[in-house]
Formats: sequence, C-alpha cells, structure tokens
Amino acid sequence: MLISLLKQAQKFGGGCTKILAIDQASRHSAFSIGVNGKLTDYGELNANGEGDDRIYEMAVLIKKKIKQVKPDVVYFENIQLQAGNVSVYQMLARLQGELIFMFKEMKMPYKIVAPVTWKAHIGICKGKRDVQKQACIELMQEKYGVDLLGNDDVADSLGILTYAIDNEKEI
Repeated sequence: MLISLLKQAQKFGGGCTKILAIDQASRHSAFSIGVNGKLTDYGELNANGEGDDRIYEMAVLIKKKIKQVKPDVVYFENIQLQAGNVSVYQMLARLQGELIFMFKEMKMPYKIVAPVTWKAHIGICKGKRDVQKQACIELMQEKYGVDLLGNDDVADSLGILTYAIDNEKEI
C-alpha cells in the first residue's frame, strides 16, 4: 500500500514522470514524449484509407504508441472549427470520440487542451494561423534543440508537451 502511494506521488506530485502529447488528425498525427520534464522522442503517425476506416486506423496507431511508451498521462489538443470547414471538424470530432473511448477503456489518464491554452502558455497566441505555425516551429526548435524540417504538426505536439510538463509540475 505504501509503495503504491509513493508511486502515485512520484507520478503526479511535482511533475508527471512520462507524458505523451498528441496533435491528432485523421491522416497525420504528431506525438512527443517527455520523461521527467525532458524531451525523449517525437514523430508522426500516418494513416491511410478514407473516412471512418482512416479514423479507426489512426486510433489503432495511437493505441500502439501508448502501449509502447506506457505514459502516465496523455495530453491532446481539443478540436476547433477552422475556416468554416465543417467536414474536417466532423472528422476530428469522430477521432476525438474514438480516442476518449479508447483512453477510458485502457484506464489511461488524459487531458484535453484547448489550442488557445497551450499556445498562450508558450507565447504564440497572436497573429494569423500560418504566423503562429511558423512561430511554434522556431520556438520549439530553439527550446528542444531539434530540427523539425518545417513540420508544424510535430511542433504543435511539442507545444502541447511544453504546456503539459509545466502543468503537471503545478499539481
């Protein structure tokens, strides 16, 4: 019992040990992993197919990543309607529902973060979308000492990870 309580204290008191941050989409989802506040890995998961088959494939890829990484918590971005594109919004809504169901089934703690929340946290909440994307790439490359080769999805996952690391320290 005492060991179990100590493990919980290590996981959630003073910072989560292992965080998986995801910038999810139905075709290309980016992930980043932080262990004890340090970046340990990042990359992309790519799904093929169309419609619900692609959503299912992406959920399976994310589940495999969770089983591989064994995070203490998963942070992922909430969805938002962009430029009135309802069909993309609906696709992201279905993916988000699939992920929440999967996390509940796996008993995996998760937190959904509004884009404006993590962007404000790292200081890129002003300007148009393309300006924010470039600012995020540059900021995350500088912060983590990596070359993202212009990949704004991976940069976003690193922004979510940065927010998550700082958020977990406050608990």
